Amino acid sequence: MRQAVGIKKSWDPIWEQIFASQSWGKYPPEELIRFVASSYYHAANRRDIKILEVGCGAGACAWYMAREGFCATGIDGSPSAIRQAKELLGRDQLAAEFICGDVANLSELVKGRKFDAIVDAACLQCNRSAQVTDIVDQIFDVLLPGGRFFTILVAADSHGYGLGEEVEKGTFDKITEGPLKNRGLNHFFTLEEVKGLFCKFDSIEIDFTLRSFQNRAGVYKNWVCTGVKPT
Repeated sequence: MRQAVGIKKSWDPIWEQIFASQSWGKYPPEELIRFVASSYYHAANRRDIKILEVGCGAGACAWYMAREGFCATGIDGSPSAIRQAKELLGRDQLAAEFICGDVANLSELVKGRKFDAIVDAACLQCNRSAQVTDIVDQIFDVLLPGGRFFTILVAADSHGYGLGEEVEKGTFDKITEGPLKNRGLNHFFTLEEVKGLFCKFDSIEIDFTLRSFQNRAGVYKNWVCTGVKPT
């Protein structure tokens, strides 16, 4: 594990409390598996494909990518998450690089390196709107030309919107109900905001998933988005 100290700050310390007190599974979201499979399973040498995950948590996505033969790197601000990720991969004798640091400092954390793909499974949404835009700008910069960006973002019409302390338009802390309860600060994205985040990218695809929970007590919607850095 490489430790790095950032300049900017966006990471919410509540995530260290969460990872230090809870166990997490080792399987990634189906949508991320579909993205990796459709984009890179055809590669002649998967080890040549460098995939970076922002907000890797306890390593589920890195475990999957390493298991499938890709060169995986994960960044997370939680030391407990990074420890769990290393233990998860170690149990299956898999290798990936893990960096403990705030993704707000992405360019500095991976200074001088470029990636074929950068993936996010609901990390970016745990930031204020301006910070998300800045992180996506850094993602664009550290992608190789033709590289792909994949992200999962909670949608504005999901249960939980308006149920906490509003810190800015569309961003809530201390959400009181639903899947994001006790998950710190979250920004709920409109379609227009998602389109704005991808304004520099080509071949943009914006889809969504929708699920109910607790016997249809509420509905949770995620934007599932990809874009390609122009060559």
